[in-house]
Amino acid sequence: KKLQRLEKKYQCTINDIALCVIAGALRKYLLALDELPEENLQTLMPIDIRREGEDGHMGNQVSVARISLHTTIDDPKARLQAISKLSSHHKSRTRQGDPHALLKLVDDIHPAIVLWLGQLLVSSGLIDKLPQMVNTVVTNVPGMRHDAYLAGAKLVDYLGFGPLAPNMGLFHTVSSTADHVNISFLTTGEFMGDGSAYRAALMESYAEVSLL
Repeated sequence: KKLQRLEKKYQCTINDIALCVIAGALRKYLLALDELPEENLQTLMPIDIRREGEDGHMGNQVSVARISLHTTIDDPKARLQAISKLSSHHKSRTRQGDPHALLKLVDDIHPAIVLWLGQLLVSSGLIDKLPQMVNTVVTNVPGMRHDAYLAGAKLVDYLGFGPLAPNMGLFHTVSSTADHVNISFLTTGEFMGDGSAYRAALMESYAEVSLL
């Protein structure tokens, strides 16, 4: 209900609120380490472009947007409004363009070629020399519209996880049920230790955003 209130009050989406919480957590976590960049951190956000009635179609049906997390903004309200405005702009551009074109091209490339190229970039060290385009990934996994059961047991909660990649050591998944939303993250010990400090930052950031 808190999230629904924020949606209505600020004319935003659940995903915008989640991005604001994550941005606040990254800001707190990096400030504690005295490593917060002067520039805004960027996230890669997959966008589902599968049209209604296309659930049975094979192939990639996802576009991506590069979105600023506005981590230079301390005030949660101003940060949420900035993120909401920017994400709405990206969604509008996706609808106006033809996001399927590039994805159809990717579908036509043999998987072995894609795998070989990835292995070459990693083994040669070229991946580490490429400019850092984004700092993390945030993907939204919508909850089921109806109750789900397995052998009579009702699904009450679930968590999503996404893959890490070279130069990408932090992946967020926003998943939802009928009554609440989860923000889970996947990282490595080398990147964020045991993750407890970042988890605490997420909880503190959510507490601030929920009071808006």
